[in-house]
This record gives sequence, structure tokens and C-alpha cells, in this order.
Amino acid sequence: PPPPPPPGAPAPPPATALHNPASLPGCEREEGEPRPSLYHLLVNKFPLGPGHTLLVSADRRPQVLTAHDMRAAVYFVTHLVPSYILFFNSWCAGASVNHFHFQTFPANLLPLVVFLSAPSSDRSTASSAPSPDSSSSATTSLDFSTLQQWPAHFERFALSDSASALHAVHSCIASNRPHNLLFSHTAGILLFRRTTDHPALDQARLLCSEYPATMECCGVFTTASQDVYDGLGPQEMCSILASTTLPVEHT
Repeated sequence: PPPPPPPGAPAPPPATALHNPASLPGCEREEGEPRPSLYHLLVNKFPLGPGHTLLVSADRRPQVLTAHDMRAAVYFVTHLVPSYILFFNSWCAGASVNHFHFQTFPANLLPLVVFLSAPSSDRSTASSAPSPDSSSSATTSLDFSTLQQWPAHFERFALSDSASALHAVHSCIASNRPHNLLFSHTAGILLFRRTTDHPALDQARLLCSEYPATMECCGVFTTASQDVYDGLGPQEMCSILASTTLPVEHT
């Protein structure tokens, strides 16, 4: 059996929560939109921490967000499991399987979500979120206690404005721009446009053994070995996040 969650960790999402999200209020199909997808909530064979699960489309379709996916994600974090976030990695931005899926994770374990939820006057005294345990890799959280601005560049949308977020995603797709999204009950929708600057990406992979994806943009780095973990400090983390995300003014 899986190990019990640590004390204080939110309960995992109910297994039947999104068997048919098309029937949920706010997730109805718009006129002319393709048939809504069903989703299956699956156990993650390689979790980064407690509660890290997969929300996979029942239809075999590529890793490209649709309007229905956006609405289902917003409904998930606002009405079903507000204590969790959903995140999405596009192809070439962390996705390793080209079959549409979200990932879920406890919101209180992501430093960026905690950072955005804290009043700016309190950020200098905020403490970093606890690091998830992992038996197969070393995971560290970026200490944001001295930060006034997050090092990764992102655009932020209200959950009620998912249409604008989808428009921004479509602009990424049109320009062949890799991207990551995060859906949070408290932080809203965050879009990270990823750089295609190969030297920056290669340097990031050299430092942390993987190309950064949504989890890294949110301040959680997972490395393949203890040696890589020990050599990855706050300065390297900030450099990776700043150099592999595109500033908003460049979009």
C-alpha cells in the first residue's frame, strides 16, 4: 500500500471526481466546440511528493489545451479540490507523453503559490513551503523568504477570465512557443512562456539534470542524484528560472 501522507497534508482528490466533467456546471460544451473529453484520475508511478497524480484525457488526443480543458481545470480548483493545483506542461516544456493530461499537486507544497498568496508586506518573513519526500530523487524548494519578485516570468489571469488565458495559449501555439500553465484556487491561472534559447536550456539541464517544467517554475527542483542536489543553490535556481522563461514584455 502507498505510504500515508505526512501530517497536515491535504487529502488526495477523490478518484471519481472528474469521471464526467462535461456534466459539471461551467464545463458545458460551447457551440461548435468538439465533444468534451472525459478524464481519468490516475496514480502517478513516479510522484514528486504526496498527492502528485495525473488527470488524463480518456480520448487519445495530443497535449494541446482546449477551451473545455480550461473550464474543467478551473472547476477542479474552485469547486472540487481547492487545496490542490492543476498544472499543464506542453510538448517541449516538460511533457514526456503526447497524450493530453494535467497533473495535480497539493497547493501548500508549491513555494510560488504560497508566495503569491502572502501579502507583499509579509513576504520578507514568509517561510518556504516544506519539501515533498521522494524515495527516488532529491527534491528541494526555492527559499523565497528574501524575494520581492519571483525569478520566473509569468502572466497571471483571474480564474473567471480563462478565455483570455486560452487566447494567450493559442498565441503560444501559433508561434510554436513551449508553455506551462498552473491553475490555483488562490493564485488564479499562471502562464509561463518558455524560451527556445538552447544555451540557456542546456545550462539548465546541466545544473539540474532535467529541462525545467511547471514544478521548477513554481520553485520545486527535482534532481537525479544527491550530488546534483547539493550543487544546486538559490542563485542557480533563480538563474534557471529567469533564463528559461520569457519576460512578459517580450511576448
